[in-house]
Amino acid sequence: MVKLAIFTSSFTGELLLEGLLNKSIFPKIVTYKADFLRTSLSRDFSIFESFFEITYLNSNKYEDNKEILKKLNFDTALCIEWTKDFFANSVPPFNVYHTHPALLPFYRGYGAITEQFIQGVVKSGLTIYENSIKIDGGNIVYQETINIDFNDYPEDFIKKYTSKIINFIEKMLSGELNLDTIKQNEDLSFYLVRKRNKNAIIDFNRDAYSIYNHIRGYSHPFFGAHFYYSEKKIKVFKSEIRAWQGYYGEPGVILEVKEDYIDVACGTGMIRLNKLKQDEKSLENLDNIFEVNSKLNY
Repeated sequence: MVKLAIFTSSFTGELLLEGLLNKSIFPKIVTYKADFLRTSLSRDFSIFESFFEITYLNSNKYEDNKEILKKLNFDTALCIEWTKDFFANSVPPFNVYHTHPALLPFYRGYGAITEQFIQGVVKSGLTIYENSIKIDGGNIVYQETINIDFNDYPEDFIKKYTSKIINFIEKMLSGELNLDTIKQNEDLSFYLVRKRNKNAIIDFNRDAYSIYNHIRGYSHPFFGAHFYYSEKKIKVFKSEIRAWQGYYGEPGVILEVKEDYIDVACGTGMIRLNKLKQDEKSLENLDNIFEVNSKLNY
């Protein structure tokens, strides 16, 4: 029987632990100490201490932690949104598998969820692969397709992705999986660079569909697409396509303002922006903030 430890510190990991708790599945959990958490997607798992055996690390290198991990007595590590080079230059005495939110070999690297939304991908998936010296390049042991629907946002995708991971864990622990390996096709592989705030700015010269996908890609739990208005940075977490094509005015010009949304002309088409934030505070009464025929800066 597999003795499993899950390595995670992320928003996805938080959803995963909630799902495992609901199914009364209790693998060992390895995460980082709270003062070592480094990104907005990192989570503090102390709320789960009553249910799971949780081990906290204060370094992102296996060699610094191997004595601590040895005491946990597990034979399989499943890494979920875990530091990609944690096991670099190491050969641990247990099996190491990683999850990835795409159908590898496509979309390797960081920001795979955001990039797939930006590109309008409709067939994504969960890939689980063996640890390798090449990031996201290990042999594939498991894949499942995940549909990205037109109205989905990253949170919707991550919930589906988490559900697929739980299915995999259930099958692994029950002995249903053979875990046969498939070598990745390097000719089809490509790597993504880490997403930065500057990449999230909205270019209203683009068509409405592209802008809609851009906004979706950076929405919760990510940091949000943005524009500037009156020299203030405004983040957008939800949008609707009001017109797919056609000329509605100079790109970036506000066509209509209501209490909870603004309509904006695009390079072609028109888009509605809502769920706006400034300095991480939700904006309300937008009709007191924006003016019709004024222009958003980008």
